[in-house]
Amino acid sequence: MGDNVVDVRVDDIAVTGLQMSDPGVENAATWTAGLARQGGPVYCSAQVYHQNYGADLGTRIAKLYAG
Repeated sequence: MGDNVVDVRVDDIAVTGLQMSDPGVENAATWTAGLARQGGPVYCSAQVYHQNYGADLGTRIAKLYAG
């Protein structure tokens, strides 16, 4: 046995008998890394899709170097 990594991604969660505040997983502040299991931690992160991420990042970097 060795170290194994499982990468799970979810979007638009549907549950029965419960109400979720952010079922579309659009707000990173709603989701926390509060999971644990026997044998070690579970590492969680929320990645929210940003339609213009590349262009916005380029603009921010250009401003940093415009000095």
